Amino acid sequence: MRLSSLFAVALTGSVLTAAAHAQSPWGVHGPTSTAIDFSGPPAACGYPTGPVIGNFNYAVPFACPTAGAFPGPAATAIGVGDITVDRTRDNVWITDGNIVTGYTKAGVPIASFPNPLPGNLTGLGWSLNPFGVGSLLWLTNGFLVQAFQTPAPGCAFPVAAIGAWAVPFGGLAQDVDVDPVTMTVFVGYANGLVSNHTMAGAVGPFGLWAPAVACLLPNITGLAIDTASCKVMYLTDGFTMTRVDFTGGIAPPTFYAPAVCWPVAGPGGISGLGFDATPVPFGNGCDPAGPPPVAGTILEALTPNPGFGLTVTGAAPGGGAFLLIGAAPACPPIPVGFGCAINVFPLAAIVGPIPVPATGNFGLPAAIPAGLGCSGATAYIQWLIAKPLGGLQTTQALHVRPAVP
Repeated sequence: MRLSSLFAVALTGSVLTAAAHAQSPWGVHGPTSTAIDFSGPPAACGYPTGPVIGNFNYAVPFACPTAGAFPGPAATAIGVGDITVDRTRDNVWITDGNIVTGYTKAGVPIASFPNPLPGNLTGLGWSLNPFGVGSLLWLTNGFLVQAFQTPAPGCAFPVAAIGAWAVPFGGLAQDVDVDPVTMTVFVGYANGLVSNHTMAGAVGPFGLWAPAVACLLPNITGLAIDTASCKVMYLTDGFTMTRVDFTGGIAPPTFYAPAVCWPVAGPGGISGLGFDATPVPFGNGCDPAGPPPVAGTILEALTPNPGFGLTVTGAAPGGGAFLLIGAAPACPPIPVGFGCAINVFPLAAIVGPIPVPATGNFGLPAAIPAGLGCSGATAYIQWLIAKPLGGLQTTQALHVRPAVP
């Protein structure tokens, strides 16, 4: 059986779990020009890995000007700058208020353009384009919201896709994002409120509300829809994070967000949030003789995503690799010999052995079918490698929960 077929079965069959685990949000720290990928906070057994699982400096040279440093948010005043994630292209977009720049997750600039709205940009979001092909970048300057076509690589002025509409309720908009299930727009404000709208700006089905948590300051500096869960979003005031539902109620704790509120990791005072559907690591890899191999993915875990794939780097050349697909994280890890342990159990499927090439690196297709949005389909995967001369290696584990683009 091809791995892509087996992985689809694993995600839709016996490996299903009822829990709605999220993936990871990104934030941007303007004063140090740093984009930060968060996870957690870690809970039992230190799962998941984090709370910081990646970062890059975005103020780098390009063919045209790119986003640069900007002041962090104040407690109640409106601030500039934001971040969002293009989940279909696996890219990150950042604005410093004046310039909007797209990057790979390694921090390499792809495209950049000047702010097309009057004043400075305070919020940035992303969605597919329901009225045509491609995707949209949603921009706000605190008073207006407008969507533009996500530009091609290079330097160009963006093309408007949806007309601008005025932010209602007398608030100053700090962030904007789109729920891909209802295709409605959420706006977070400097007064701590959240509003919902149609894409044309009319009041949406989820209205206006304040989050039912006491941990946030009265200033929402970041908002991102958790598209791996139904009707759940991340919110931050720059210093504390929380997850709430679309009425402002506290979202149920999950494997990747076990707390109601938790402090922002890394430098305080982040601006904006963006949601990333890339599977998040947990547990530790093992190789008693040296650095362990590393599990990764090709593109993000979206439903559907025929291009999704699994990768391994640093495996023992000539060894045999086994993909372990489990229904839950193993806490505590289960010893398997040679000083190594696995982090997923019980096992629903084992794929392999797959020969490890001389480079020690390989990738395999693992297409994700359509129709898994809001299904709760979840898999926990890990690679175990039998070395050719004896002994074992393991990678870290990955949590895979397909998200809506």
